[in-house]
Amino acid sequence: MIAILICCGFWIGTGWPDGANAPMMAAVCCSLFAAQDDPAPGIRSFAWSSIVSTAVVAAYLFAVLPRISNIEMLIAMLAPSFVLFGILMARPATAFIGLALGIITATLLALQSTYSADFATFINSSVSLVIGMAVAAVVTRLMRSVGAEWSARRLMRTNWATLALGG
Repeated sequence: MIAILICCGFWIGTGWPDGANAPMMAAVCCSLFAAQDDPAPGIRSFAWSSIVSTAVVAAYLFAVLPRISNIEMLIAMLAPSFVLFGILMARPATAFIGLALGIITATLLALQSTYSADFATFINSSVSLVIGMAVAAVVTRLMRSVGAEWSARRLMRTNWATLALGG
């Protein structure tokens, strides 16, 4: 909630036209990684993947898609990236990276029936996306400073208390 409020305050305070992505991505990141003992590294990794995805999407939006005239060409041009993301997802060691790249690339690409990419809007949206993830990582690091050991001790104490009560 604090990450969302910080992002909303910055967005509204600056009057940033595409700033809405920041609180949205802060909420998404905090929600996706909330169950982890230390969500900040996962959020940070997700943010780095979004930067890579932004570069991939920029290449598609401003170099490849303007030259595409039919669905077959679109499929042929998108296939290499998304097949690579699928291969990364299939391997446990790279599953998280592949998933993040696939999700963020598909989201930022935002394919429509007509081509209407605007570079300024794309950069604004992408920067807002990364800022939201960065704020989520920082706030999470500040608010949830417990590690796996603390969580394990808490669970053991809870289990002992439950056993002592006879249930």
